[in-house]
Amino acid sequence: VLGQYFGLGSETRKTPTYVPDPYAIEIGNPDKIPPGYEERWLLNVHAIDTRGAVDRLGCTECRCNLYNVTEDEYGRPLKPDYEGGLLCCYDQTQCEVKESFALSPRKLYLKYTVKWVDWDESVLPVNIYIFDITDTWNKSE
Repeated sequence: VLGQYFGLGSETRKTPTYVPDPYAIEIGNPDKIPPGYEERWLLNVHAIDTRGAVDRLGCTECRCNLYNVTEDEYGRPLKPDYEGGLLCCYDQTQCEVKESFALSPRKLYLKYTVKWVDWDESVLPVNIYIFDITDTWNKSE
């Protein structure tokens, strides 16, 4: 079980994310930041163009063979058993497209709405957990 503050990917598409009153996801509690550390926030927008892709699902899963990637964005070799994930589809990598398919440039615009409340005793904190079941693509006997 992996604890998570907040993050949504293609695997959560159309999944409701609203947390009703009086519940809230607590982020930024100074009492929970270890001494010597500073809390920082990061917005990681990950848009994958699947137009003309040989394997659309494989592209959204960042399968390394579809990106022809054998090393991470810093030039470090990937582990032999690493088959897919963020290490394979970093900025400016391109997923394999069908033969003779021509990608035309386009611009994307995203809008995020972030809501928050000031914390008080009426707010009940909730934790988010992710249960991941990964298919190994091996047929069971």
